Amino acid sequence: TEDELDPVSVLTSLEESIDSLSNLVQNAVESGNFTLRIWWDVVQADSLQMGSAETSCDDGYVKGRNNTCVACPVGSLYNVTSKKCDECEEGSYQDREAQLECLPCPNEQTTFGKGADGVTSCL
Repeated sequence: TEDELDPVSVLTSLEESIDSLSNLVQNAVESGNFTLRIWWDVVQADSLQMGSAETSCDDGYVKGRNNTCVACPVGSLYNVTSKKCDECEEGSYQDREAQLECLPCPNEQTTFGKGADGVTSCL
């Protein structure tokens, strides 16, 4: 519907606003016209280093497009060593996103291959 927000458009607009603000601050610093007041302290900046911010994702999430965090999908686990999503091994499954382990199939059942996304895949 018309009232729904498109997340991609919102994110793009936000990124453009942040870029504009970043440029404004950078120009003010370079021209010597930048003063930052924080409560009772005044910070006069004569130099400023600008760079892209690094996103730090919680365990269970990996960096996706636009430097956002994306949950590891069902059928996978988050590998804390490699910081990547790995498919569940044969004989296990995961039916929830952003998990750190896969669950073993019950009653010595197994799956046909990797990446099972529910106990119903155990046969």
